[in-house]
Amino acid sequence: MNYFAFRTVVFAEYFAPKYDRYFISLESKYSLPGWAAYSGEILRNGRKTNSLEEYQNVLEDGLLFFVPKIRFPKFIISIFNFTQL
Repeated sequence: MNYFAFRTVVFAEYFAPKYDRYFISLESKYSLPGWAAYSGEILRNGRKTNSLEEYQNVLEDGLLFFVPKIRFPKFIISIFNFTQL
């Protein structure tokens, strides 16, 4: 999902430059609505230099926000978090 949101915001900055922040609304039948905010200055610099490295940290606070409708039991979440360490 992050890739598609990033691709969308790069196109948005290309066709509508000069904004300080770009918001992407996320909607799905599997989750409640969410959003992501991207820095316009970093997007502008990345487009001008044509370098992927310039897009680092473009997603503000480094996260997409959404709440899934399907909740897993806490013990499954604990197992998943433990295996990620």
